Amino acid sequence: MPEITAATDRPRFTLAPHGAAARLMLAVLTSAGIFYANLSPVIVSGLIGYLGFSNDDAGFVMAANTYGAAVGTLLAIALIKRAPWRPTAAFLLVTLIILDLMTIGVTSPAALIGMRFLHGFTGGATMGLGFSVIARMQHPERTFGFVILVQLGVGGAAIAWLTPLLPSLGPTVVWSALAIFSGLALLTLPFLDRYPISGSTNARGRATRRAPLLVVLTAMAAIFLFQSGQMSVFTYVIELGQHDGLELGFVSLTVGGSFWAGIPGALLVIWWSTRSGRLRPIAFGIGLTMFAITIFLGGNRVSFIAANVCFGLAFAITIPYLLGLASALDTSGQMSALGGFLSTLGLASGPVLGALLTRENGFDTLIYAALMLLTLSVFVSSYPARYLDAQRKTHYADR
Repeated sequence: MPEITAATDRPRFTLAPHGAAARLMLAVLTSAGIFYANLSPVIVSGLIGYLGFSNDDAGFVMAANTYGAAVGTLLAIALIKRAPWRPTAAFLLVTLIILDLMTIGVTSPAALIGMRFLHGFTGGATMGLGFSVIARMQHPERTFGFVILVQLGVGGAAIAWLTPLLPSLGPTVVWSALAIFSGLALLTLPFLDRYPISGSTNARGRATRRAPLLVVLTAMAAIFLFQSGQMSVFTYVIELGQHDGLELGFVSLTVGGSFWAGIPGALLVIWWSTRSGRLRPIAFGIGLTMFAITIFLGGNRVSFIAANVCFGLAFAITIPYLLGLASALDTSGQMSALGGFLSTLGLASGPVLGALLTRENGFDTLIYAALMLLTLSVFVSSYPARYLDAQRKTHYADR
């Protein structure tokens, strides 16, 4: 229920800090910083089909956007304990809106790469700040589930709606949509609590200790490998469908529908949380991602639909648990922001891998490379997941 919190000298209307409404608004805020990644197939297709960019140039624009976000996330790690998060988030969101609007009309690959790097830097800082706040909540996996729910629901609608507009409007329609979404995120700030670092997590006995270094390193590696593998294929999924002879209208509806197919997975994470630990859902989610990518080799309508549906469902299940893994490594939110950094670095590396492999070798080689990365991810993630599952069992045994 909404409550009045005296965060300043005067009362301020806020939502219950750990309620569903607050989780949803934090999900919108956090998604704004990285929402362009959900639209990467539309952006790449628009740059190639409308502006005449090569596959390499389009992939490098997306990579610059996302590498900028990775650097921006590092800034957020430094800001977490030094700056009030709400005013900082407001400044970053306004900057995002300005940069998206400034991108309209930029048609040079070099200029666009520079502009999107700046946008990514700002978005990464926004996302990292949001991740750090989520880490201070009860059951952060549930809030990450809301993040994925927002990205899938809105992202699927955006892809289905924006892709048919590309032939007439080009990527301008995408930059405008991103600015609007950041504006909506800005409106959530007055309703969100302060979420101080010294909050309720410590009161429940979870001191601000960090997990052992090997646990941290393997958790971060798992996030990077998963995001690199899945994003290398997802970035070129529209081009992959057209390469197989499928018409653009069918491809755009299928890819947009795959987002909505993932919504039940996000809802499952929100409801189930860590009742069965983290290892099993992570292994299941990555395995399903590998299965989905393999189906793309079919090269026909049925396989394209099945692959996209499984892909959306798998992503919705896997990434909240992987990001929740990082959030559980400390209670300040810094490890969560670091997880966001590795996630963003993986999202940036995927398009680069796709650009390099599709240049001469085609899409089959890209699919095999993605499967190798995902295999490594499921292997590496088992160690931190087992560690945290064991900590969870010890916690309940001591109660």
